[in-house]
Amino acid sequence: MTIKRKPAQVERDRRLIATLYLQGKIQPEIAYELKISQSTVSREIKLLVEDWKKERVYDINEAKAKELAKIDVLELEYWDAWSRSQNDAVKRIKGMSKTQGEYESTSTEGQVGDARFLQGVMDCIKQRCAILGVEAPKAVMHEGEIGVIKGYVGFSPAQWESQKSK
Repeated sequence: MTIKRKPAQVERDRRLIATLYLQGKIQPEIAYELKISQSTVSREIKLLVEDWKKERVYDINEAKAKELAKIDVLELEYWDAWSRSQNDAVKRIKGMSKTQGEYESTSTEGQVGDARFLQGVMDCIKQRCAILGVEAPKAVMHEGEIGVIKGYVGFSPAQWESQKSK
């Protein structure tokens, strides 16, 4: 006869199962310690793992969003610096002349812009693409004791299988 556990008991057991499971205890040990069936422990661990995976995906997406926001701010700074680097340079020269005494002259020189800022923009774009996973897969070759292995960096296993047949 199976005893129906109350919701509070289920929640308490789930927390204890998670703790014991993360401590490396095996299902029969957890079942014995909590005085519940091993199948209940198995079912609860399965649910816990699913929950952990969902939380992890959320954490990864949150981390990606945070890094992408930082890159966006940095890219705007690079664009602003690029724009400022194209402004005319104004040079002021102060000096002393025997005939005129003190003098000051100003000259203006056009600027083409500092390419380092454009490189910074490109670095931001590359980093954004890497985080989002939009880069094209790269073919790689490895030669070892078992022969030559051809593979692709950036492919999912399913994509790899479709490429092997080509």
